Amino acid sequence: MKVAIYTRKSKLTDQGDSINMQIDYCKRYISLNHPDEVLHITTYSDEGFSGGNIDRPDFKKMMTAVKANALDIIICYRLDRISRNIADFSITYQTLEKHHVQFISVKEQFDTSTPIGRAMLNIALVFSQMERETIAERIRDNLKSLAEKGQWLGGTTPLGYVSQKVDYTTDKGRTKHYFELALKEDEAETVKLIYNQYHKLGSITQVEYYLIAHNIKTRNNKYFSPNVIRNILINPSYCAATLEVYHYFMNLGCNVTFKPEQCNPEFALIAFNRLGANKVLRQPEAWIIALGSHKPIIEAYEWLKTQQLIQTNHTYNFGKCRSDKTSKVGMLSKLLYCGKCGAPMRITNQEILADGSKSYIYRCSNKLRSKGSLCDIVNAKGHYLDPLIWEKLQELAPTKEELIERLIQKSHQFEKPSLSKSHLNNVNDLQSQYDANTSKIANLLEVLAITSHTATRHKLLEKIEVLEKNNNQLQLTITKQEAPLDKEEGIHNIDRIYKTITKTSALSELSTLAERRFLLQQLITRIDWYEAHVDVFFNISSRNLHTGSKITP
Repeated sequence: MKVAIYTRKSKLTDQGDSINMQIDYCKRYISLNHPDEVLHITTYSDEGFSGGNIDRPDFKKMMTAVKANALDIIICYRLDRISRNIADFSITYQTLEKHHVQFISVKEQFDTSTPIGRAMLNIALVFSQMERETIAERIRDNLKSLAEKGQWLGGTTPLGYVSQKVDYTTDKGRTKHYFELALKEDEAETVKLIYNQYHKLGSITQVEYYLIAHNIKTRNNKYFSPNVIRNILINPSYCAATLEVYHYFMNLGCNVTFKPEQCNPEFALIAFNRLGANKVLRQPEAWIIALGSHKPIIEAYEWLKTQQLIQTNHTYNFGKCRSDKTSKVGMLSKLLYCGKCGAPMRITNQEILADGSKSYIYRCSNKLRSKGSLCDIVNAKGHYLDPLIWEKLQELAPTKEELIERLIQKSHQFEKPSLSKSHLNNVNDLQSQYDANTSKIANLLEVLAITSHTATRHKLLEKIEVLEKNNNQLQLTITKQEAPLDKEEGIHNIDRIYKTITKTSALSELSTLAERRFLLQQLITRIDWYEAHVDVFFNISSRNLHTGSKITP
């Protein structure tokens, strides 16, 4: 008999229903109730995950085993280890029934093979969900209570401030401390500059150009991205707490924790619960706006004017980089790089000429975003460069057999990801780490909201900060390693390219831009633009062209 022991714990301490304790209880139950059977036991453990949903790595692995008919029994210490949500558990239990898997809860001793057992299971689940909702409500109330004190609860400190520990003595003579934001003058000047330039230029992109041209960087010594600039412009932490601002957030539907008579322009605001998973901005109804104990950097009228400008500015697609419009032009899209600074070349200045043909320019992205201050390489005329590259590549092209072999290998990679297993596993492992960290941060924030012990709160904040830094690094690594193909130019084009090549050895038969672009991306690693010539780096080892081949336009 194949048995799965499932355990779960929101990881904070080793006290309470620890993972080891849950496993011991389940094993004792099995030994007492199945003494004469040969059992194959597999343990699945999710540590640091909430029972509010079933998006947990080991739980998913266990359910995959269920669907593969690889389990006979699932046993857990208590019902809420599986789920506190009726809908989630109902779906899970339907899957177990479909695959004839018995479910056992040691603490409640449910026997799902009988009608009364199933009824009792549903009743217990109702109370479990009620408990979860009660806890969630208590967390919201406690978070609101903490917010009313104006304390800084952790997370990424806004540019212009530092997190500062403040000690105080209680009525009983005990020394305690909390955290608040304190001004950092040099960064505060940068914040003021960003607001001033936005009002002057009226565009986040233009503010980005200005900051790059003046070599103004973030505290991490990186150039400001449009997303970072926008987040600074909408952050309430910079804004003075006036009556006008109070009414602004009340009209948005936010949960404002202070009264109109408490408004004081000497202090700024603190906003809680604004960001959800992956730092996506929640709806204003979920925000908690509190009166902070730190000084504002931006006057209220200026901050409100900024919000109005952002709302009326529809020319910028917030949250996304400038699009590289390559659907109709640009055979060398995603392949062409600046030979001077190494930045990708972007397509600009698309026009229709008198003869109906299309003209376009490849520009260095560093040159484009800095208006020439970071790089001054000469632009490449795409409508001249693309045909010339294609013509020269036909002279350097591998044989028809090599092209066919390359495409077959690529096709197999799509059909059988295991052929690139090490790379895929690495990306998946990184993503799993990121997801696990995100869940842990959410759990820690929940506990932080209901914890009043100062030392414990301090430790929780430290853990959250470490996890956030780790996630930032993981996200950068994942972004570098992920290189998904454009859906329009992906696997569905392989068949047509294959058939074309098998009929002729001439590359010119690949007539559509999407097919040519896709084929080049399989044959070439990158192309470096050097004004007078380009270096083409092939990735077909049989041609021995890794060092690059020069093509002079």
